[in-house]
Amino acid sequence: MSWKISQNRKVHQRAINKLMRNINQNIYNDPLWKGRYYIRQYKCWWSRDWEDPTYYRFIVQFILYDRKTNLNYLTCLRTSNDWLFLNGYKLWREMNDFILDSRVWEENPRPTYENTPDFRNNII
Repeated sequence: MSWKISQNRKVHQRAINKLMRNINQNIYNDPLWKGRYYIRQYKCWWSRDWEDPTYYRFIVQFILYDRKTNLNYLTCLRTSNDWLFLNGYKLWREMNDFILDSRVWEENPRPTYENTPDFRNNII
């Protein structure tokens, strides 16, 4: 995903939606997580830039969910270009940190490909 220079809000929103779909689809098809984690857009707005009032930015915040423990995490506010930079690296990292912070590796028994419950049937 490339840097968005458009002043059209829909261009930024479509790119964010595509990034969320990619992350959710990847976790949905992962043989270890099987849809346990997912991400949604929490809030967004079209904001005027302070330095250049003729330029607008799309500010986005996400919420990450864990279906097994019902934990959720609210990300920080960033512009759409911050989230989209390097194919959404920052959002992927946030999701990875959320998975680690949910203490998934401390569960007994530890998750493996064989004993992980399938969360793909109860999609919200």
